[in-house]
Amino acid sequence: MINPAAIAEGAMAGVAAKAAIDMMQPDPNHQESVIQLLTKILDAVSPQEKQQFDIPLLLQPYPYEYVIDPNWMGKPHLCILFAAATPIRFDIDGVGTYLKTIGPGWVQCDARGRLSTTDAQSHGVMISYRDEEIGGIFL
Repeated sequence: MINPAAIAEGAMAGVAAKAAIDMMQPDPNHQESVIQLLTKILDAVSPQEKQQFDIPLLLQPYPYEYVIDPNWMGKPHLCILFAAATPIRFDIDGVGTYLKTIGPGWVQCDARGRLSTTDAQSHGVMISYRDEEIGGIFL
């Protein structure tokens, strides 16, 4: 009488023996394909870098102005770091002039226009075009 369990055991032993023989005879292309697959897995699970454009700037008194990039360098947000309290003049395109003392800290400024200071001193700021917003709202 034929024993089905013995047939299954024999088939499994044959598969295991073939796998062991294949592992002993490495295929040079096999290693490259494994490396490519592992690289694809790493790229899929690793967090994507968010590139931002940071521009250190010495903000000059009016009439010298920093013109904000009209396309925000392809980013959805514009944030500005004021190192100290800074009186600013912000000429917003199509709206008018906005005067305020801002800082210190990050300010989110999602508007297009021209930026300068209203006092006689120059002030150091960091203009950052970025994917995420940081800081308080400017207007």
